[in-house]
Amino acid sequence: MARTRIPLPNVMKKEIERKRLESRLQMSLAETVLPVRTVNILEEHGGIFTVRDLLASRPEDLLKLPNFGEKTLEEVGRVLASLGLPTRTSSQSTSQSTSQPR
Repeated sequence: MARTRIPLPNVMKKEIERKRLESRLQMSLAETVLPVRTVNILEEHGGIFTVRDLLASRPEDLLKLPNFGEKTLEEVGRVLASLGLPTRTSSQSTSQSTSQPR
């Protein structure tokens, strides 16, 4: 039997997307695919417990956390991207300081 699709008005689509985004932002870091080590660093040393907290953090501040380096920052960026969220990578924040010749 053929199924017909009833198109949702744009308002409904936007509301559904807003709810999906809100649920991703409220997600605890433990619910993401971040390694336990990374989650522990963010929670214990950064006071970052949700994806919303993580997005509000600047890369420069994250890099100041103990045992949180460039690779960990890139890993966080990949996870955020997999959730369909915007990321601020380390190359945007530190490229000026690392590209200076010594």
